[in-house]
Amino acid sequence: MKNDEINEKGQAARPAKKPTHINPFIGDDELTADPEYMQLLVEYQNARWDECNVLLNNLLKKYPGNRRLAEFQQDFEFQYLFHKSTQENVKEKHKRDASIVVRRFSISFGLIVLAVAVAVGIFVLVYSLTISRQQNYNKGQIDLLGLQVQSLLASGQPEKASEILQQMKLIDPQNPEVVALGIKTNELLAVNQLYNDAIAKINAGMDSDALALLLQIQSTNPSFRDTALLVEQTNNRIQVKQLSDAAATAYTEGRWQDAIDNYEQVLTLNPDSENPNLKEQLLNSYLRRIIEMMNSDQTTVDDINKAEIYYRRAVAMIPQSRTFSTERDNLQKISSSLLEVKYSQTALALVSDPNQTEYAITQAVNFMKKAANLNPNSNLLQSEVDKIQLYQVAFSDYVQMDWRSAIDSLNTLYAMDKGYANGNVNQLLYEAYMGRGNQYYSVGLYNDARKDYEAAENLAWESGDNNLTQIFMVEVDLGYAFGQLRDYQNAASYFKSAVEAVDYANRAAAYPTFVNDIANAGAMYETGSYRNSYNLYEQALQDKYYLFDETEINALESTCFAYIARQNRSSVQAILEYNQLSKATLISYAQTLKIPYLP
Repeated sequence: MKNDEINEKGQAARPAKKPTHINPFIGDDELTADPEYMQLLVEYQNARWDECNVLLNNLLKKYPGNRRLAEFQQDFEFQYLFHKSTQENVKEKHKRDASIVVRRFSISFGLIVLAVAVAVGIFVLVYSLTISRQQNYNKGQIDLLGLQVQSLLASGQPEKASEILQQMKLIDPQNPEVVALGIKTNELLAVNQLYNDAIAKINAGMDSDALALLLQIQSTNPSFRDTALLVEQTNNRIQVKQLSDAAATAYTEGRWQDAIDNYEQVLTLNPDSENPNLKEQLLNSYLRRIIEMMNSDQTTVDDINKAEIYYRRAVAMIPQSRTFSTERDNLQKISSSLLEVKYSQTALALVSDPNQTEYAITQAVNFMKKAANLNPNSNLLQSEVDKIQLYQVAFSDYVQMDWRSAIDSLNTLYAMDKGYANGNVNQLLYEAYMGRGNQYYSVGLYNDARKDYEAAENLAWESGDNNLTQIFMVEVDLGYAFGQLRDYQNAASYFKSAVEAVDYANRAAAYPTFVNDIANAGAMYETGSYRNSYNLYEQALQDKYYLFDETEINALESTCFAYIARQNRSSVQAILEYNQLSKATLISYAQTLKIPYLP
C-alpha cells in the first residue's frame, strides 16, 4: 500500500493530512439537498467504503472547498485507511501466533465498532442538522409568502393571493398558516364575486340590486376595495332618481315649494347635473313661488327673506344669452316689483308692531333699503328709507334715555309724518318729553320740567288715542311743577282738571276719604284759596291709583315700555310706579306686569 507505514504494534499509521483550502460558506444548502450526499451518508453508515470513496470524490469536485465535505473526508480517510490496513495485516501476518491474531483481531474489532458508532453518531447529527435546516428554510418560505398573501387579501386581490397560496401548499400543505390563509382566501374570493356582480348591475343601471349586494359585502368586509365609496355613490344615484321623480310630480301639480325643495336636494347630491329639465323646472318653480308668496296676505318675514334668495338664485340660473333675454327680463320685472312692495310693506309693519324690538327695527331698515335698491329711481322709497333710518336712530336714543337726541330726531320725523309708524312716533315723543321732564324735575329745574310736560300734554291730545291715562299723568305732573314754581293757581287748576276729567267721584266711590278730599280741594279752588287747594290736592293724589283699573299682561323680553303703555291705554310712568319698578325703557326679562289704566 503506497505511503502506508506500519507502527511497532503492527498497525497502519494514519497518513499525514493534505492541506485543504476550506471555505465554510460554499454550497451548504445545495449540498444537503444533493441526492448523492444523502446516498454518501447511507453508504458510509453501511461501511461500503469503495462506494463511499466514489461518491465522496464526485461531491468534492462539485463542491470544492466545502467545510462539511472536508470534515467528512478526514473521517472517511481514517476509516478507509484503517480498513485497508486491516486487510493488509491479515494477509501479511496470517502466520503469526494465533493468540496475537486473536488479540489484534479483538482490538481491530473494537476499533471497528467504535468507528461505526462514531460514524452513526456523525450521520445522525448531520441528518438532524439537515432536517432542521430544511424545516427552517420551509418555515421562512411560508412566512414570506404568507405576508404576500395577507397583503394581497388586505388590498382586495384574492385571485393573486390564491396563486401564491398554491406555492405555499407545495411547500407544506398541512401548515396551520397555510390552512388559515386558504380559508380566508376562499371567503374573499366569494366576496370578490359579489363585488363583480354588483359592478355589473351598476353598469346595467340596476342600482337598487347593486346596492343590496354592496351592503352585503360591507356588512362582513367594510374595507373591501372601494365598497364604501360605491355604496355612497349608488345611494346618491337612487336618491337623485327618487327626488327627481318627486320634484317632477310636484312641478306638474303646481306645488312649487315641493318642487324647489326636491330639485335643490338633487343639486346638492349631484351639483354637476346636466339635466336640462331640472334647471328649467327649478327656474320656473322659483319664479312661481316668489309670485305665490308675494301675493299672499300671510307672507312672513321669513317668506320675504326666502323670496329674495329664490330671486337671486333664479337670476343666476338664467343664461346670459339673447335666447333667454325675455325670460330674464320678465323674471326681474315681476319678481323685483313684488319684492319691492313686500319689502316696504314688511318694513312699515315691523315699525308699527307694538311688540317691536331694536332687532326688529334693524330688520325693517334693511327691508326698506332693499326695496329702494330694487327701484333706485323712486323718490318715495328713498324718502321712506330716510324716515325709517331716522326712526331707528330716535328709537335707539330713546332706549338709551338720551332724551335730548331722541326728542330732536323724533321731532324731525314728526314734522315729516305725524302718523309715522302707525302713531308710534307720537308715543315715543310723548314718553321722551315725560322722561326728560321728570329728569329736570328731579334736579330742581322745575320751569324746564314744566315746558317738557306741556309739550307732552299737547302730544297726548293730538295723538287721537284718547288715552286718559297719559293726559291724567301729565296734568298731575304739571300741577306738581307749577306748585314748585309757587304758581298755586295753575298748579291747583291742573290737579282739578285731571281728576274731574276721569269722573273721580264715581271711579273712587269705594274710597270716601279720598273723594271728600278731592271735592274739598275743588271747593277751595273755586273760592280762590289756591294754595290750600293745591296742598289738599297734592296730599290726596298720593293715592291717585284709587282712580285706576288694572289689567295683567305677559310682557316679552326687550319690548319697549312706551308701546306696552300705548297698547294698554296707560303710560310708562304709571306702569313703573304701579309695579314699583326702577326707571327703564325696555322689559329686561319676560314677566307678568300689572297695567293701570283709565278707561
